[in-house]
Amino acid sequence: MLQYTFNPYWKIVKTGINKSNPSRENMTEEITSIETVLNSRCSSGFEVGINKRHWGILTSKIPEATKINKILSLLQIPRFSEGKLQNWFEGERLFLGFQADNDTVVNRILNIESGMQQQALNLYCTAFKLGLGTINQGIDGTPYGEKIAATSYIIRETLPSYKRGFFTTSKPGQPRSFKSSKKLSAPVRESKQDFFTNMPSLTSSSNKGSQASEHDKSQLLWAAKGRTPHLIRLQVLKMMWGLTIPTWKGGQDYTRVHLITGKKNYLYTNLTKGIIPKSIVPQQISWIQGRPTHDLEQTGEINIDNMLDGFNNAIILCNNENTNKSLWEIGYMLENLFLQAKSLQIIFKSKIFSQSEIQEIGNKGLSNPVAAVMF
Repeated sequence: MLQYTFNPYWKIVKTGINKSNPSRENMTEEITSIETVLNSRCSSGFEVGINKRHWGILTSKIPEATKINKILSLLQIPRFSEGKLQNWFEGERLFLGFQADNDTVVNRILNIESGMQQQALNLYCTAFKLGLGTINQGIDGTPYGEKIAATSYIIRETLPSYKRGFFTTSKPGQPRSFKSSKKLSAPVRESKQDFFTNMPSLTSSSNKGSQASEHDKSQLLWAAKGRTPHLIRLQVLKMMWGLTIPTWKGGQDYTRVHLITGKKNYLYTNLTKGIIPKSIVPQQISWIQGRPTHDLEQTGEINIDNMLDGFNNAIILCNNENTNKSLWEIGYMLENLFLQAKSLQIIFKSKIFSQSEIQEIGNKGLSNPVAAVMF
């Protein structure tokens, strides 16, 4: 565990958070598309060489306080609860969490919303070309008095993560090629929708726009939990490609993504089956699990029309374990889905399922549903 005794961001704490939504011109002169930011996001660390664990490399240079302050002012997310999300500094560590609530249902939603805010921080740091190093606070977070710290971060300047700089529009490649699907069109990793223009005004629903097309469905699934070109688990066995979201210590199965369309239930898959040995680091053997893909696997039929608020299609986000870290991951995916839906300019609505809805959907064959984006 890293220990710090000073706060280089004192100006941020003193200044506080500006809740306004500044225009893109006030933030950066560059135009970076929503999909490119999603495709380029990666976790960072200080390790280099054979000990490297993260794709991104943090430097010792601390970003200007005005830049950090700008990012903190933008961590406003679409809300499902009236609970209080919080961020604070201890030394140079930025903590994200929330005020604990006596209502277990509210606490559950706050964990999801904290995940959304964590992902907002990830995406803004990517867009601002900053590195984000995560310091875990336990699978369920850490109590700090009446607050719960979901996670903490070190923000530093970073080296370019890709051959062409800080951003990439490439699909996953080496050491194993990307496997296309006949059921889903290839996801777009670049568009004309500017991240900085759209990100500050995300909503959890929209009644303006067009009906989602088949390609839009594919693009939404990729935004939720699609494969990206960076690699994770660089120092251990079972190395594999990264995702549009961060994961707890590289774990892949804390959550699931399902597509419900035409009363058919599909499981979204981003990795083919199989294990292939591949030595990519001198004097070290790594293992690649299958190939990166973007595909659907039909698991049966299901009728949950009464819970889809009149929509014909839905992406259902499910957790595979009873931990807060799985709820944070649900939040990561929701934030990405709201951002992607805005880029696509489609009509959509979202919800977090109640306990009675969770039980009813589970009885129909889809276990542990948490949230849905309907379109």
